[in-house]
Amino acid sequence: MHDYVVWIFALLVIPVVIARADLLRRTVRLEQLGKLRAVYSWWNKENMPRNLRGSCLFLNESELNTKIPVALHGRVDQVFKTKSNVLITVDTKTRSSFRVYKSDIIQLSVYRIILAQKYGAKFKVSNTGYIRVVVNVDSKEIIRYIPVKLISEKHISNLWYRYKAIKDGSVKTKCTCNGHLH
Repeated sequence: MHDYVVWIFALLVIPVVIARADLLRRTVRLEQLGKLRAVYSWWNKENMPRNLRGSCLFLNESELNTKIPVALHGRVDQVFKTKSNVLITVDTKTRSSFRVYKSDIIQLSVYRIILAQKYGAKFKVSNTGYIRVVVNVDSKEIIRYIPVKLISEKHISNLWYRYKAIKDGSVKTKCTCNGHLH
């Protein structure tokens, strides 16, 4: 009699347990697939460059500063760390067109200099950054990452000294608008 109970138990319960385990396995696999699809969908919408896709976010909305070579500070939007330990700066701009201004390049260059001072012993900092431009077209966001070559530390230092000289009045500026703006 005892053997019959074991066999009935094995024939009735074990298939249910196996079916439940298989259902759980498929659910987990579908969940993982759904997450993977969401990531790919985001990458496509984001239009993210390939070298950033495999990277990890190193800094996000972080305050940065240094006193060397000159006093510089800023709040970087994102810094990505590539698989080869290179830091790449990204700054987001919402605009009416996909334009990059010299001030954008200066801003990213300042971040690069600060990152090199803070993390240069451990990581290489890329001489190329990205301006992530968001443009609204018919209530739809279109995003482009525009690569920019960053300005040298020496050039940024010279700009900083010129700015200080203008601010303290030791250098007078010339009008470059030919009277059109005043």
